[in-house]
Amino acid sequence: MTGAADRELPRLAVDDLGPIQIAARGSAAATPLAGGSGLARAGEWVHLVADDEHRICSLRSDDVARAADATVFREGDPHADAAVRKATKPDVEALLVVEGRGRLQLVGLGSGSTERRRSGFVVALDGHGAIDGEPREVELGGLYDAITPPGRPELNVEGAVQAAGDVLLLVRSSTGENRLARLDGARFLDGLASGSMGRGALRSVDRVELGTLEGIPLGFTDALRHDGRTWFSAAAEDTPNAYDDGQVVGSVLGLLDDDGHVVGRWRVDVPGAKVEGIDVVGMGRAATVWMVTDADAHDVPSRLLAAPLPAVPPRGVAERLRR
Repeated sequence: MTGAADRELPRLAVDDLGPIQIAARGSAAATPLAGGSGLARAGEWVHLVADDEHRICSLRSDDVARAADATVFREGDPHADAAVRKATKPDVEALLVVEGRGRLQLVGLGSGSTERRRSGFVVALDGHGAIDGEPREVELGGLYDAITPPGRPELNVEGAVQAAGDVLLLVRSSTGENRLARLDGARFLDGLASGSMGRGALRSVDRVELGTLEGIPLGFTDALRHDGRTWFSAAAEDTPNAYDDGQVVGSVLGLLDDDGHVVGRWRVDVPGAKVEGIDVVGMGRAATVWMVTDADAHDVPSRLLAAPLPAVPPRGVAERLRR
């Protein structure tokens, strides 16, 4: 899927809801959020993270103009120097809501692209989806070693969703070797409870062919689960590795079948936009995909985009057509 075929992808028209503003709890002062990397909806609330921030940003889905509340998950402020900031950032790229054992929890996962980025956090949510407590750190080194053993492509976890009894991790590649890691849901919950995610949680790792955009390989950036199906976002970024930033050609929204094959792609109709986080707000025909962008610059605010969720054939039909 290259060349002319990429340019002929159906376009996904979006509305720009504006830059995201954040404020400390109890403060009227707001500052722009930059480096948006993950987005997850829980009930009435939408939670976001930024890859070099130490805070979770939370806003009501019916009041996007209001500054988001901020909850600290790692002590200390990001470094003022851009190079040091990049080298020391937690790089939480995947954000998901996990339900199980009578609990609703928000989980953030570091990308794993450096030794400093191999941890995450978990925090309880109340019945409305709001944060209810203090975040706890979760060590991910054992799991990440299992996903990427020696000699395999570098690790860059970008998206995660809870799917029935499993948890799916979307692993991005700058060279087209994207992967889908399937975790045992019960062992994932055990890891959250203990604060350490081990090798035993991993069930399988499979390669996923995403294609290209204007000749640049697409790499996973996030995932969402809606109506029993897994959707993903991916960006075409001209970079040789998981650490360095590069020029972004554009982004797509896509759909996976239950076996991890791509059964649909739509090009986000914003030239050069790097969509880093996605989730759905609303149900049925009112279902809307919210997307957060990242300009890979700490002084450029992330923006919130919205688009109708593309209409697709009922479950099973698209999979049969693919075959």
